[in-house]
Amino acid sequence: MTEPVNNKTLGGLTYNANLVKSAKKLKNGQYELIFKSGEKFTYPEQTSLVARECEGSTDKAVTGETLDEYAYEGKIFPRNAKIEQRIDDGLVYDDTYFDITNVMGAHFSSSKETVSHVKLNNSSNTTINLAANDSKWYADDAKIDGGANNEVILDKQDTAKINGRRVKGEGTAAQKDYE
Repeated sequence: MTEPVNNKTLGGLTYNANLVKSAKKLKNGQYELIFKSGEKFTYPEQTSLVARECEGSTDKAVTGETLDEYAYEGKIFPRNAKIEQRIDDGLVYDDTYFDITNVMGAHFSSSKETVSHVKLNNSSNTTINLAANDSKWYADDAKIDGGANNEVILDKQDTAKINGRRVKGEGTAAQKDYE
C-alpha cells in the first residue's frame, strides 16, 4: 500500500509534508525540517546556490549541460534537491529510510527513537550525523554515491559505505579520504 504524498518545496528542497512535523526558515537563513520520526535536516537555500553558480553564464562548464543542471567545483549536478523518507514499523523499533538527492551544504541528524538508513546521492558539502542517537542495539547506516566533500559521523555501532568502501567505528568519515 502506498503512503499519501503531499510534496512541498521549502528553500529549493522538495519533501513530503505528511512526514514532517516542522518546516521553517531559521533566523540564520538556513532551513530546517524536523520529521515526525525525530530526525532533523538543515540546509541553506538550494535554488540561490544554483543561481549564483550559473547566473549570466553561457559556458557549459559553469551552467551544466541543460537548464536542469548546475556545476559545482567542476562537477555537474541536477537542480532538483529533494529528501524522501520511508518508515518500516517493527515490534521493538522503527527503521527510517532517507533518500537525499542533489543537496549542497546540508546537515542530517539521526533520531534517538529510530534506526536511520540514509542514502546520499549526488550531493556536496553535506554531513550525515548518525552518532546523534548513540546506537546501543541496532546500528544506523549511510551510503554516499557521487557528489563531493560529504562526511558521515559514526558512533561505535554505525556503518557507512562511501564510494563503494565500507567504514565502521566511531568518528568522522570524510568522502575525500575514500576516493
